[in-house]
Amino acid sequence: MHEAYEAFPILERLPLEIESLTAYDGNLVVGTRQGHLLMYSVGETGAQADVQLLRSNKNFSRRPINQVAVVPHHQILISLSDSLISIHDLTVYNFPLLSTMNNTKGATTFDLEIMHHVSLTGETAVTVRLAVVVRRKLQLYYWKARQFQPLQNDIALTDIPRQILWCGGAVVMDQCAGYLTVQLSGAQSAVLETSRSCEM
Repeated sequence: MHEAYEAFPILERLPLEIESLTAYDGNLVVGTRQGHLLMYSVGETGAQADVQLLRSNKNFSRRPINQVAVVPHHQILISLSDSLISIHDLTVYNFPLLSTMNNTKGATTFDLEIMHHVSLTGETAVTVRLAVVVRRKLQLYYWKARQFQPLQNDIALTDIPRQILWCGGAVVMDQCAGYLTVQLSGAQSAVLETSRSCEM
């Protein structure tokens, strides 16, 4: 039987509770329940992982870091902690705060869409869109001039999604009553629902 992946532990006996993870370019970013943010380099040495702590910030947040994401091209780290989205500088050792998105107060989850566009001259441009669930609303943003700008007005939802995911220019959400897809077309959006039974 073919096994595409082999699982083995890389962080054992960590004296902190892991709350969130993201990986990029051979690095692993770990957000903890205690509010510490850690970055490791992960490589392979034979059959074992070679893990080195690159940097850490034990004062990153006073609350658990529920979610983290990285946009390497723009050198930013996005975090969700204390129900608020914050943007941090990835180039500086302790991940200093660039901005806090105050309109996202009450956020429960977010997802990024990172798109690479190659021009006719061979230059690559990277566009980033952010979807955030704030109570029973979906907020959409795009990255420009070192901050997230509103993409369109908030979209009212009938329920609070548990998970969201960008998929081919649309945002798919998992709600108790079913799946909800927000299809974006320019500044307009269309909401499509797929029902299912809710399992408790």
